[in-house]
Amino acid sequence: MTQLQNNVFQPAFIFSDGMVLQRDKKIPIWGLGKAGMTVQATLLQDDTVLETQSTQVKEDGTFYLELSDRAGSFIRYTLVLACQDEKISYHDVLIGEVYLAAGQSNMEFPILFSQNRKEVLEQANNPNLRFCRVYRDVPNEIPRMKEPQFETTVVWGRGDSAADLDPISAVAYSFIFHLYQMTGEKWPVAFVDISKGGARLETFLNRSQIDALPLLHKIISEENREEDHWGTHGADNYNEIMGMYYERVCPIKHIKVKGILWYQGEGNLGTQEKSDAYVPAFEELCRGFSRYFGDNEEELPVIYAMLAPYDYSEWNAELGLPLFWEAQHQIALNNPDTMREIPIYDLPLEYVPPEIANDYPPETFHPIHPICKFPVGKRMAEAAMELVYHVGMKYMPPFPVSYEVASDRVKVTFSAISQLKSLDGEKLQGFCICGEDRRFVPAEAELCGEKEIAVYSAEVKHPVAVTYAFQNLNHGSNLCDNEGRMAVPFRSDRAASEYFLPEK
Repeated sequence: MTQLQNNVFQPAFIFSDGMVLQRDKKIPIWGLGKAGMTVQATLLQDDTVLETQSTQVKEDGTFYLELSDRAGSFIRYTLVLACQDEKISYHDVLIGEVYLAAGQSNMEFPILFSQNRKEVLEQANNPNLRFCRVYRDVPNEIPRMKEPQFETTVVWGRGDSAADLDPISAVAYSFIFHLYQMTGEKWPVAFVDISKGGARLETFLNRSQIDALPLLHKIISEENREEDHWGTHGADNYNEIMGMYYERVCPIKHIKVKGILWYQGEGNLGTQEKSDAYVPAFEELCRGFSRYFGDNEEELPVIYAMLAPYDYSEWNAELGLPLFWEAQHQIALNNPDTMREIPIYDLPLEYVPPEIANDYPPETFHPIHPICKFPVGKRMAEAAMELVYHVGMKYMPPFPVSYEVASDRVKVTFSAISQLKSLDGEKLQGFCICGEDRRFVPAEAELCGEKEIAVYSAEVKHPVAVTYAFQNLNHGSNLCDNEGRMAVPFRSDRAASEYFLPEK
C-alpha cells in the first residue's frame, strides 16, 4: 500500500483529466489521507457547483465517499478534491458508459499493430470516446507485490488524439467505437483496460476465490505457484497468483462500470483438467468483478471472445483449443442471462502488419496474435446491444442441442436464432464422425432443415459420434446462421477417441 509522503492526501490514481464516470450509478471517490482530516469532493459544471460531499479520513489512512448518480451527457464537468489547504482539480470529466476490459495479450494487443490502424487514425476525431490503461511499468521477471496496491500507472486518452490511440487495446477500442454508434451517440463511451499479455485467469483472483476453487487450487499447487514460490518463476513472475489482482484490480477497485469485456485463455488451456477448472474459475472471476465494479448485488454483463485458431500442438496441447472452446461454451450455457460468447474462428489469421513490419524485429509478431481485431470488438458491441441494452435478437451463436443416429448418418439439431447456412456459400466444412472404433474422420454435411444438419462419411457405416470444428486449426469450418454468427465448436460426447487433427 502506498504511504503518504508530504501530501495531506492522495486520491486514487485513476482520477485524471479526461476521465469518464459511469452514468446512473453513484460516483465513488476514494484515496489515502492523514487520519482525522476532512476530504471534500465537489462536482462543477463551468463555475456552478452541482454537489459537494465530504468525509473524514479513517484511522487506517483511507477515505471513501460518493457523489450522486447522474445521467450520461456530453457536459464537461470539473471534479475538485480538497483536504485542508491542498486542492486537486480534474477537468474535462465526462459521465457516460464505462466498460472494464481484461484478459491477456489478444485483449492488450494495440491498435499500432492492428489491421485497421490506418483507418482508425484517419478517423480519430471523436472526443467522446475515452480509454484508460492501468498497468505497472516494470519488467516481468521482477518479484511481484505481495499485498494489494494503491499506486499504479494510469493513462487516460481521447478518441480525437491519434497519438493516444496507438498503444491502446484494438479490441476494446473497436467495441466502444461501434457501441457509440449503435446506441445512437447518446453519451460518451469509455473502457478501462487492465489486461496483461500472458496473464492466466487465476492471477486476477484473490486468495479466498482461489481457495473456493479446488480443481484450480490443485493445478496451482502442482505447478508450484503458491505464495511460498513467489518470485521464483523468472519472466513468468507476473503470473503469480493474485499478481494482477494486487496490481491492476485493487488500485481501481471502487470504480463503477456497465459491463465486462474479456479476451483470455491461451495461458489456461492445455488439458481436460485445465479446461474443466476454467469454467468455475471464470464464473468466480466475474462474480468478483461484479462485487468490485457493480452496484450492490447486481451481476455485471460479461462478453467474452472465444480464442482464435492456433497450432497448440507445439505446447503439447493437440486438443488444447477445442477443449477450451468447450469450456467457454459451457460458461455461456451456465449463465444465459448475464454472459455472451463470441466465436471468431472465421476471421483472418494474418499476424504481421504489412505497413510497419519492417520497423520491428520479426519476433515482435506471432501467429497467436492475429492482427484482425476490429471485427472482434464489433461483435462484442453487437452482443452488448442485445444483452445490456435489450435491442435486437439474442446474440447467440448456433450450438447443438440433440443428436440422432439414423442408419449411416448423424442428424444434429441446433439451437439457433435463424436458419443455418454455409458462411462462404460452399459446402459445409469442419464436421467429423466416428464409428465404434472412436476414430474420427472428415465427413460430409448437409442441411436437412432450417436448424438441422445431416453428417455422414463413406468410411463410417455405423456412426456413433460427431464433432464440428473440434481441432486447433479449425478456420476452414464454415457453419453459421443467417446473421453470420459462427456455430460453436463441439463434440457430441466426451468418450476417449482419436480425433481428426489436420495439423499433425
